[in-house]
Amino acid sequence: MKNFKYLIFVLCVLCMLYLSGCMPAFSGPQIVRTSDLIPIQPSYQTKAVAFPVTYDRFLDVRSNRNVLGHYDTFGSGGTVTIAPDRDISEVFESIVMRVFERKGIPSGSSIFILKGTIQRANVGAVPASQNMDAELILELSLINSNTGARLWQKSFHGIAVGTSPQQTLALAFQDLAASLDKDDSILGLKQTFLASGGKIPETAERKEPEVKKPVIDIHNIPDFKSSPLPNDLAVVIGIENYQGLPKSDFSKSDAVMVKDYLKALGFQERNIEFIANERATKSKIETAVEGWLPNKVKKDSRIIVYYSGHGAPEASTGDAYIVPYDGDPNYLTTSGYSLKRLYEKLGKLEIKEVVVVLDSCFSGAGGRSVLAKGARPLVMMTDIMTIPSNMAVLSATQGTQISTSSPEKGHGVFTYYFLKALKDGKKTLAEIYEYIKSNVEDEAKQLNVQQSPGISPDVEKLKGRFSLRR
Repeated sequence: MKNFKYLIFVLCVLCMLYLSGCMPAFSGPQIVRTSDLIPIQPSYQTKAVAFPVTYDRFLDVRSNRNVLGHYDTFGSGGTVTIAPDRDISEVFESIVMRVFERKGIPSGSSIFILKGTIQRANVGAVPASQNMDAELILELSLINSNTGARLWQKSFHGIAVGTSPQQTLALAFQDLAASLDKDDSILGLKQTFLASGGKIPETAERKEPEVKKPVIDIHNIPDFKSSPLPNDLAVVIGIENYQGLPKSDFSKSDAVMVKDYLKALGFQERNIEFIANERATKSKIETAVEGWLPNKVKKDSRIIVYYSGHGAPEASTGDAYIVPYDGDPNYLTTSGYSLKRLYEKLGKLEIKEVVVVLDSCFSGAGGRSVLAKGARPLVMMTDIMTIPSNMAVLSATQGTQISTSSPEKGHGVFTYYFLKALKDGKKTLAEIYEYIKSNVEDEAKQLNVQQSPGISPDVEKLKGRFSLRR
């Protein structure tokens, strides 16, 4: 009897510990039903017939196609994996086919081939909240099979906030369907179809396919043989297309490659906050730096913050600002995110190392920089401010220089050599800086600009510290 009472007591204690969150939950992955993610009653209306297309199998380029996200169980210290019950690409294909058919672009035998690339399909917990958020990114392109020419290409996003992975993803796919419906740019190709009499040529002369450009060497991501880094965190921001501002060429491509390299170096997907284009609003950047990071960070965490996009000087003070997607260089104090604030917030995190990498310039000289209307470039010079002792900043330019990009490489010159340094075996920030400095300067000269990367603190103080590879 004593043993029985003791057993009951132990079981009660264990139950209390479990309910209080002091014991990890023993549960498998949370499964999302993909069949319930397709909008049942779309709001869009059938439009006039444009042309039929042949659907190619959509390509899922995510690193782990069997996972949709993770979230930490409340108080337990455990992590739940969110997984689909079948291939998520089928959901993307089904939605696109339904929307395009209503647009008057049915599936059928055609010289026009529609290709899809799934770049992001993720759901996770919102920091400091009981909600979940989801993001979908799908790139579509239309190819002329006779010539191999790309006739049309565009990326579509689906974003949503909800209370469960199932509901949140369903809302995100609904948002994706709505964005597909609102965009009629593909219908501009209707004339191409009608010019042939509305018929697909049965014996069209096939031209030699275009010679493909060689694969850029940094795109072949090496196996760094890195151990997983469960506590290391990264915020990766790339803004190429702005709301009302000129493009920052290849900034999104830069950010995507940086994220892929970080994953190869051991950073876990759930520990990388990736923000691109229209998602990179001021509020989203603030949330990532001032909410997501402090909530995720641990004492042994290492943090990397990467930004590619426009920078700008504030007109009255010359202070440097990151320009968000919705930023306005005329009102930077309210619409921009200052480097001073970035360094201040990161400096308050009680960790050993923070690395900030900036592929932007802040003088208003051009390139990856914008200027307030009526202001004079090259006058408002912005140096790297005093930074905390646990932080290092690697920047694309110094002083009034221009941060430029290479059309041949499809990347910013600075980011290209930053990644190439990692690929070629450089480990510490000092080694990386010494590698990229001469390469960036030489290539910039070939592009008829002056660009020399900057680093703070100086190289001598950095030696033996801030290793990007472990």
